[in-house]
Amino acid sequence: MTLRPSGAPLTLTPPPAASTAACDLLATPQCGTWEGVHLGSTAGGTCKVERLSQEAIHITSEGCGVSGDSTTLETGPFVFQRVEAGQDLVVTVQVDAASSVQWSEGGLLVKGDESEWLALRSVQGLRLALDLSTRDGLARWEEEEGGEPQPWVRLARQGGLWYAWWRPSNDEAWDERPGSPLGAGSALDGAVLVGLTQQTSTPNVAAASFTHYGLGVSAPGGEAAVPPPVLA
Repeated sequence: MTLRPSGAPLTLTPPPAASTAACDLLATPQCGTWEGVHLGSTAGGTCKVERLSQEAIHITSEGCGVSGDSTTLETGPFVFQRVEAGQDLVVTVQVDAASSVQWSEGGLLVKGDESEWLALRSVQGLRLALDLSTRDGLARWEEEEGGEPQPWVRLARQGGLWYAWWRPSNDEAWDERPGSPLGAGSALDGAVLVGLTQQTSTPNVAAASFTHYGLGVSAPGGEAAVPPPVLA
Protein backbone atom coordinates (compact mmCIF):
# COMPACT_ATOMS: atom_id res chain seq x y z
CA MET A 1 0.00 0.00 0.00
CA THR A 2 1.22 3.48 -0.83
CA LEU A 3 -0.20 6.60 0.74
CA ARG A 4 1.03 9.96 -0.42
CA PRO A 5 3.14 11.64 2.28
CA SER A 6 1.40 14.31 4.23
CA GLY A 7 2.10 16.67 7.06
CA ALA A 8 -1.50 17.78 7.23
CA PRO A 9 -2.96 17.73 10.75
CA LEU A 10 -5.95 15.60 11.64
CA THR A 11 -9.11 17.63 11.92
CA LEU A 12 -10.84 14.84 13.87
CA THR A 13 -8.67 13.61 16.74
CA PRO A 14 -9.25 10.90 19.34
CA PRO A 15 -11.20 12.10 22.37
CA PRO A 16 -9.99 11.53 25.93
CA ALA A 17 -10.56 7.96 27.08
CA ALA A 18 -13.14 9.00 29.67
CA SER A 19 -15.45 10.45 27.01
CA THR A 20 -16.06 7.05 25.36
CA ALA A 21 -15.76 4.67 28.32
CA ALA A 22 -19.51 4.72 29.10
CA CYS A 23 -20.84 5.81 25.71
CA ASP A 24 -24.43 4.65 25.09
CA LEU A 25 -25.33 5.55 21.52
CA LEU A 26 -28.96 4.58 21.99
CA ALA A 27 -29.31 7.29 24.62
CA THR A 28 -26.78 9.83 23.28
CA PRO A 29 -26.41 9.83 19.47
CA GLN A 30 -23.61 12.42 19.64
CA CYS A 31 -21.24 10.59 21.96
CA GLY A 32 -17.46 10.52 22.25
CA THR A 33 -15.87 10.96 18.84
CA TRP A 34 -19.09 10.05 16.98
CA GLU A 35 -21.16 12.87 15.50
CA GLY A 36 -24.35 10.95 14.89
CA VAL A 37 -26.15 7.62 14.72
CA HIS A 38 -28.68 6.30 12.22
CA LEU A 39 -30.56 3.51 13.98
CA GLY A 40 -32.26 2.23 10.86
CA SER A 41 -35.82 1.57 9.89
CA THR A 42 -37.94 -0.73 12.06
CA ALA A 43 -39.91 -1.96 9.05
CA GLY A 44 -39.61 -5.75 8.96
CA GLY A 45 -37.55 -5.92 12.15
CA THR A 46 -35.48 -3.87 14.56
CA CYS A 47 -32.10 -2.19 14.19
CA LYS A 48 -30.04 -0.99 17.10
CA VAL A 49 -26.56 -0.02 18.20
CA GLU A 50 -25.97 -1.77 21.51
CA ARG A 51 -22.88 -0.13 22.94
CA LEU A 52 -19.86 2.02 22.31
CA SER A 53 -16.94 1.92 24.73
CA GLN A 54 -13.25 2.69 24.71
CA GLU A 55 -12.55 -0.94 23.85
CA ALA A 56 -14.98 -1.64 21.01
CA ILE A 57 -18.19 -0.78 19.25
CA HIS A 58 -20.78 -3.52 18.95
CA ILE A 59 -23.70 -3.39 16.50
CA THR A 60 -26.59 -5.83 16.58
CA SER A 61 -29.46 -5.90 14.07
CA GLU A 62 -32.23 -8.00 12.64
CA GLY A 63 -34.46 -7.44 9.62
CA CYS A 64 -32.20 -4.68 8.30
CA GLY A 65 -31.43 -4.42 4.61
CA VAL A 66 -28.08 -5.48 3.26
CA SER A 67 -26.63 -4.49 -0.12
CA GLY A 68 -28.58 -5.72 -3.10
CA ASP A 69 -29.83 -2.40 -4.38
CA SER A 70 -29.10 1.20 -3.50
CA THR A 71 -32.07 1.60 -1.16
CA THR A 72 -31.67 -1.31 1.27
CA LEU A 73 -28.64 0.18 3.01
CA GLU A 74 -30.83 2.99 4.32
CA THR A 75 -32.53 0.53 6.68
CA GLY A 76 -29.37 -0.52 8.54
CA PRO A 77 -27.68 0.99 11.61
CA PHE A 78 -24.80 3.40 10.99
CA VAL A 79 -22.60 5.30 13.47
CA PHE A 80 -20.66 8.08 11.80
CA GLN A 81 -18.46 11.15 11.64
CA ARG A 82 -18.71 13.91 9.03
CA VAL A 83 -15.97 14.87 6.56
CA GLU A 84 -16.38 18.06 4.56
CA ALA A 85 -16.05 18.51 0.80
CA GLY A 86 -12.50 19.10 -0.41
CA GLN A 87 -10.92 17.02 2.36
CA ASP A 88 -9.03 13.79 1.76
CA LEU A 89 -9.59 11.05 4.35
CA VAL A 90 -8.30 7.69 5.55
CA VAL A 91 -10.55 5.50 7.73
CA THR A 92 -9.47 2.18 9.25
CA VAL A 93 -11.02 -0.49 11.48
CA GLN A 94 -10.55 -4.10 12.47
CA VAL A 95 -13.64 -6.30 12.22
CA ASP A 96 -13.02 -8.12 15.47
CA ALA A 97 -16.02 -10.45 15.25
CA ALA A 98 -18.86 -10.99 12.78
CA SER A 99 -21.90 -13.28 12.82
CA SER A 100 -22.22 -16.15 10.37
CA VAL A 101 -25.94 -15.40 9.98
CA GLN A 102 -27.01 -15.38 6.32
CA TRP A 103 -26.61 -11.97 4.61
CA SER A 104 -24.90 -10.48 7.65
CA GLU A 105 -22.29 -7.86 6.70
CA GLY A 106 -20.35 -5.40 8.86
CA GLY A 107 -17.55 -2.91 8.26
CA LEU A 108 -16.79 0.55 6.91
CA LEU A 109 -19.41 2.72 5.22
CA VAL A 110 -19.13 6.11 3.49
CA LYS A 111 -22.36 7.84 2.47
CA GLY A 112 -22.75 10.81 0.16
CA ASP A 113 -26.53 10.83 -0.19
CA GLU A 114 -29.34 8.28 -0.33
CA SER A 115 -28.19 6.73 -3.61
CA GLU A 116 -24.39 7.08 -3.43
CA TRP A 117 -22.34 5.14 -0.90
CA LEU A 118 -19.19 3.03 -0.61
CA ALA A 119 -18.75 0.08 1.77
CA LEU A 120 -16.00 -2.42 2.60
CA ARG A 121 -17.46 -5.13 4.82
CA SER A 122 -16.91 -8.60 6.20
CA VAL A 123 -19.56 -11.00 4.90
CA GLN A 124 -20.61 -13.55 7.55
CA GLY A 125 -17.07 -13.42 8.94
CA LEU A 126 -15.92 -15.45 5.92
CA ARG A 127 -14.92 -13.05 3.13
CA LEU A 128 -14.77 -9.37 2.18
CA ALA A 129 -16.94 -7.39 -0.21
CA LEU A 130 -16.43 -3.91 -1.67
CA ASP A 131 -19.64 -2.19 -2.79
CA LEU A 132 -20.12 1.07 -4.68
CA SER A 133 -23.62 2.43 -5.17
CA THR A 134 -24.16 5.34 -7.57
CA ARG A 135 -27.09 6.67 -9.54
CA ASP A 136 -26.07 4.22 -12.28
CA GLY A 137 -26.55 1.22 -10.01
CA LEU A 138 -24.60 -1.05 -7.67
CA ALA A 139 -21.15 -2.54 -8.36
CA ARG A 140 -19.83 -5.28 -6.06
CA TRP A 141 -16.45 -6.99 -5.78
CA GLU A 142 -16.65 -10.03 -3.51
CA GLU A 143 -14.01 -12.68 -2.86
CA GLU A 144 -14.56 -16.38 -2.46
CA GLU A 145 -14.76 -17.86 1.04
CA GLY A 146 -11.51 -18.42 2.88
CA GLY A 147 -10.70 -14.93 4.13
CA GLU A 148 -9.45 -14.07 7.58
CA PRO A 149 -12.07 -14.00 10.40
CA GLN A 150 -10.74 -10.74 11.94
CA PRO A 151 -9.68 -8.60 8.97
CA TRP A 152 -8.45 -5.01 9.06
CA VAL A 153 -10.12 -2.83 6.40
CA ARG A 154 -9.34 0.69 5.15
CA LEU A 155 -10.98 3.19 2.79
CA ALA A 156 -9.32 6.40 1.59
CA ARG A 157 -10.35 9.40 -0.52
CA GLN A 158 -7.32 10.92 -2.23
CA GLY A 159 -7.12 13.18 -5.26
CA GLY A 160 -10.70 12.52 -6.37
CA LEU A 161 -10.36 8.72 -6.18
CA TRP A 162 -11.38 6.16 -3.56
CA TYR A 163 -9.03 3.36 -2.48
CA ALA A 164 -9.78 0.16 -0.54
CA TRP A 165 -7.26 -2.01 1.33
CA TRP A 166 -7.26 -4.90 3.77
CA ARG A 167 -4.81 -6.94 5.81
CA PRO A 168 -5.21 -10.20 7.78
CA SER A 169 -3.59 -8.84 10.96
CA ASN A 170 -1.84 -5.83 12.43
CA ASP A 171 1.56 -7.40 11.64
CA GLU A 172 0.99 -7.83 7.91
CA ALA A 173 1.17 -5.45 4.95
CA TRP A 174 -1.90 -3.83 3.41
CA ASP A 175 -3.20 -5.23 0.10
CA GLU A 176 -5.37 -3.25 -2.28
CA ARG A 177 -8.80 -4.76 -2.89
CA PRO A 178 -10.17 -5.77 -6.31
CA GLY A 179 -12.10 -2.83 -7.75
CA SER A 180 -9.79 -0.23 -6.18
CA PRO A 181 -9.21 2.59 -7.04
CA LEU A 182 -12.69 3.89 -7.78
CA GLY A 183 -13.96 7.09 -9.30
CA ALA A 184 -17.00 7.08 -7.07
CA GLY A 185 -19.27 9.92 -8.17
CA SER A 186 -20.26 13.48 -7.43
CA ALA A 187 -21.96 12.87 -4.07
CA LEU A 188 -18.97 10.97 -2.68
CA ASP A 189 -16.64 13.75 -3.84
CA GLY A 190 -18.42 16.21 -1.55
CA ALA A 191 -19.27 16.16 2.15
CA VAL A 192 -19.69 12.57 3.37
CA LEU A 193 -20.59 10.60 6.49
CA VAL A 194 -17.93 8.05 7.44
CA GLY A 195 -18.20 5.25 9.99
CA LEU A 196 -19.33 1.73 10.84
CA THR A 197 -22.35 -0.33 9.87
CA GLN A 198 -23.82 -3.81 10.22
CA GLN A 199 -26.87 -5.27 8.50
CA THR A 200 -28.70 -8.50 7.97
CA SER A 201 -32.00 -8.73 6.10
CA THR A 202 -33.03 -11.95 7.85
CA PRO A 203 -35.25 -12.02 10.98
CA ASN A 204 -32.35 -13.66 12.84
CA VAL A 205 -30.22 -11.49 15.09
CA ALA A 206 -26.69 -10.85 13.81
CA ALA A 207 -23.85 -8.73 15.16
CA ALA A 208 -20.43 -7.29 14.41
CA SER A 209 -17.78 -5.93 16.78
CA PHE A 210 -15.07 -3.49 15.79
CA THR A 211 -11.77 -2.34 17.30
CA HIS A 212 -8.93 0.00 16.28
CA TYR A 213 -11.19 2.47 14.49
CA GLY A 214 -9.43 5.63 13.33
CA LEU A 215 -10.24 8.49 10.95
CA GLY A 216 -7.62 10.84 9.52
CA VAL A 217 -8.75 13.94 7.64
CA SER A 218 -6.74 16.55 5.76
CA ALA A 219 -7.01 20.27 6.13
CA PRO A 220 -8.96 21.75 3.17
CA GLY A 221 -6.78 21.36 0.09
CA GLY A 222 -4.31 19.10 1.94
CA GLU A 223 -3.82 15.35 2.11
CA ALA A 224 -5.08 12.98 4.79
CA ALA A 225 -2.68 11.60 7.34
CA VAL A 226 -2.97 7.96 8.41
CA PRO A 227 -4.86 8.13 11.73
CA PRO A 228 -4.05 6.67 15.09
CA PRO A 229 -6.80 4.35 16.36
CA VAL A 230 -9.65 5.97 18.27
CA LEU A 231 -10.90 2.67 19.67
CA ALA A 232 -7.92 0.48 20.56
